[in-house]
Order: sequence, then structure tokens, then C-alpha cells
Amino acid sequence: MDDFLINALHAVLLDPSRDIPDHYRTPIPSFGDYLRAVPVDFPSQI
Repeated sequence: MDDFLINALHAVLLDPSRDIPDHYRTPIPSFGDYLRAVPVDFPSQI
């Protein structure tokens, strides 16, 4: 599990899905809207 996921779960920004294993939901609707608006093309890592 990467650091972002661990921190997001700890901060309750993400919540494990009860219906689908290894999937997460956003309990804060505005944060979910923000994540859906993030561009898909991320810069490559160096």
C-alpha cells in the first residue's frame, strides 16, 4: 500500500468499500468531485 493511500485512509478521506474488495469510496462528496476533476495525464516520474 502506498503512502498516499495509507494517509488518506488514516485521515478518513477514503473509506474501504463494503461491496467491492480493494476499492475505496470518498465519504466527503466535495473531495470526490475534486478527485474526479483531476487530469488523468500525470507527468512522468524521473
